[in-house]
Amino acid sequence: MRLFGILLVLAPGCLSRSYPQVARVVPVEPRLPLERRQHNLTLSGQSGAHLDRRVLFPDDHPLLEAVAQGCSLIGMMATQDEVAARFIRPAHTYKTAASPWTDWNSLHDWGYDLDDDFADEFYIADLRIHLDVVMHDLGLPRLEVVGKGGSAEPRAWDHNRVTTHNGIEYRVTGAWYHFLMDVEHGLILATVTYGPEHEGIAQNPPVTVLPKLKNLFDILYLDYEHLAIQHNVPVNRLKYYIVENVRNPTTRAAVNFALKFEITEWECFELTTLHRHTWENRHVFYPDDEGYKALISSPSGRSAALILATHKTAFGERRMIESVTFFCQNGDEGNYDLLFTVKDHDEEEDDSDWEDEETEDPGNPDFSVSPWPEATAAVR
Repeated sequence: MRLFGILLVLAPGCLSRSYPQVARVVPVEPRLPLERRQHNLTLSGQSGAHLDRRVLFPDDHPLLEAVAQGCSLIGMMATQDEVAARFIRPAHTYKTAASPWTDWNSLHDWGYDLDDDFADEFYIADLRIHLDVVMHDLGLPRLEVVGKGGSAEPRAWDHNRVTTHNGIEYRVTGAWYHFLMDVEHGLILATVTYGPEHEGIAQNPPVTVLPKLKNLFDILYLDYEHLAIQHNVPVNRLKYYIVENVRNPTTRAAVNFALKFEITEWECFELTTLHRHTWENRHVFYPDDEGYKALISSPSGRSAALILATHKTAFGERRMIESVTFFCQNGDEGNYDLLFTVKDHDEEEDDSDWEDEETEDPGNPDFSVSPWPEATAAVR
């Protein structure tokens, strides 16, 4: 099965439990080259300060399914479109993994409105305090908005209008998203991502018929592409996707799984004395790490993978998230942040001779992802 061979090369451990001749996925200690460990001394709880806190996860741990989902997302990113389509449920129903959402005006058509005035100077100044050192080390300019000496554009989308499509009324869900997008330097910073599923259930009465346009990765792509066209910048310049102040409990559990020990809110909060998980002591995970797979399939990570996998025409056939970085913000908020770094585009990878390779069906992967119509990122 060629696809599973691809996955095994890209990410050891990415094997389906559908095949009895291979072992089921279990968490293993990552084996990284020495150079990758230089700024990653606490990866997987291997430093002396954390050895006594290591957790051995049982074979039936629920996050092992997240690891398998991460394998599927790696497969979607790393293969040509028609192969990536085979990971989408229901099985054998999609000929392409490409997103059906390509028109920015669809956001307005489905009840989303843009509020350009949401980010005041205090808001931006607060982000600068927390992320200045991160921006500097990534080679990015300070967070300054367009019109005030910077290149970052505040974007706030609210789902606040009733719409009707094909005779069906779609009520207001109250979904809201806040982004800072710097297309010149390839940055998306997501600060609020409360989607229709999460917010809709809180309405009175609860909203159960959700807008068709509801996935975070689709909304991100449409808005980022729109700005890139305005600035005459290639969409595939995207390099960094940062999720700021992660609150989603599933994602936080994935962080613990990746670290192999449970991090407490207190550890992130008392940065002035502990400094365990600041940017300077960040934890970096690569595709061959179980932690990477759990984080890339988490509610906060799926959009990073799916924005690439569902827009291969824009980003390239095999564009990957090359690493996931966890760190606590500088300051006193106790915030979890995740950085998803996009691999530089390599046209040679796109032009490889797929025609010379086998085209047999790779089978039906035991775990697949469902970008449509299920919501994939209701909460960060």
